[in-house]
Amino acid sequence: MAMQVTIQVPTNRRTIEGVLIKSDMQTNRLKVRVAQGADVFLPNTLAQATLLVGGVPRKFTVFVSPIDPETVSLTPVANAQVEERRKTKRYPVSMPVEIMVDGSVMFARALNMSVSGMGVQSPYPLDKGKEFTAMLPLLGREMELQVRGRVRNLRAQPNGSWYIGAEFIGLNHTDQLWLRQLFP
Repeated sequence: MAMQVTIQVPTNRRTIEGVLIKSDMQTNRLKVRVAQGADVFLPNTLAQATLLVGGVPRKFTVFVSPIDPETVSLTPVANAQVEERRKTKRYPVSMPVEIMVDGSVMFARALNMSVSGMGVQSPYPLDKGKEFTAMLPLLGREMELQVRGRVRNLRAQPNGSWYIGAEFIGLNHTDQLWLRQLFP
């Protein structure tokens, strides 16, 4: 599974997209294939890199050096920081989810969940802003929890599936309390 990398140079506000192709733990360097060419970097250019790990962006300061016209080396200067934009913490899960949208049913897998939303891996994309209904088989309930959701973000995955980040909308008080017990 290829990890997406974004390199941002603060001096010229340029952003370069790429894919991690090698990680060397002994030298603490990352090798990244860049989309726009490595020629925009001088050796040891100080930059901000964001690595997408398991759907969660991790940001860190790096020295960037070109290796060849399509590849750069990243040497971290500081430890990576999780870049969290969500209001509530998401917890990793792995459970089947039935999603109903526009009269069709789609089967997906929830990868993370919180009281305010979830991330799912789906065989099909859903447009940003699209509303849907999902059936969640939560532990300790005799019936599945039915929730309404709205797509907040969508990312294509290397395996051909789609990562859908969604917020819950219109949760009643009882369902909110139930989700808070499972995902504080």
